[in-house]
Amino acid sequence: MTRRTVSLGLLFAAVAVLVAPASPAHAAVDGWSDGDAVVLNAFQAAQISNVAARADPAVALVRYMRAPQCNVVTGGLPEPGTAASGGAGADLPACGPTNGTIQPPVCVDGPAVLPLWRQQRSGAGAAWPSTWQLVFGYSCPEDQVPTFTAEDLRRLPLVSTAVTTQPPSGPVLVNVDSIMLADAASQSFTTDLLGFVVDVVATPAVYTWDYGDGSRPVSTTSPGRPYPEQDVVHVYTQPGTYTIGLVTTWTARYRVAGSGVWRDVVGTATTTTALPAWEAVERRAQLVATDCLQDPSGAGCG
Repeated sequence: MTRRTVSLGLLFAAVAVLVAPASPAHAAVDGWSDGDAVVLNAFQAAQISNVAARADPAVALVRYMRAPQCNVVTGGLPEPGTAASGGAGADLPACGPTNGTIQPPVCVDGPAVLPLWRQQRSGAGAAWPSTWQLVFGYSCPEDQVPTFTAEDLRRLPLVSTAVTTQPPSGPVLVNVDSIMLADAASQSFTTDLLGFVVDVVATPAVYTWDYGDGSRPVSTTSPGRPYPEQDVVHVYTQPGTYTIGLVTTWTARYRVAGSGVWRDVVGTATTTTALPAWEAVERRAQLVATDCLQDPSGAGCG
């Protein structure tokens, strides 16, 4: 799950060494509540574990460990195996042959990260309970990074899409194709996300044109092609002055700097481009002896 529901400040509060909230009776594999903090993804689980590891063990009321999850439930609670490293949980027995470990996922960035477990005691110096509560199940290294959201994407300084037209400026003729061309280039950014350096590439996905003449806006995935292969065109049927607007919908992908794993941003951002007003005019065909280069003041010229 990737939804953000709490700040890191709330997560850090969950591992305060002097005050700890009441423990839940049961912990879910994909989410666990600690007072005002809700652990919903692997990144939050990793952060809360890292903060707890820096607490003074003599006075800490909450402690964590990484250990396999056995394929059993005892007293309504999942059961851990031996902790992965020394310290808390190192004296636990391994998952036995009849209650083997839950199969970890296959990950892209390396071996699966062991589940996170939690204990809470009543006060400094009090004995730790015999049971551990599951905070978050198996996850992957690539999951232990923050999620770059659509809101983050919309905060980036996306540049509005550049537009060219054929003809390049007015006047344009009524009942004749006016050709639209949008810049299809991606935009790249490097930004900070909760202490992680993140690369982001935004790509235009949908172009929505408003031709300013009362016709319905037109959406297309094509940025347009020039004459004679034009595919984004509009025909004005009445003379007048019109202002064209373009709304570009951007999709994006991101990665933590140094990682080869790109992830899609869930959601989109938009930019708006307003073109200078141009005039649509009506011209009548007539036979002439010279063209406008030879006679700029001739009929239909100027």
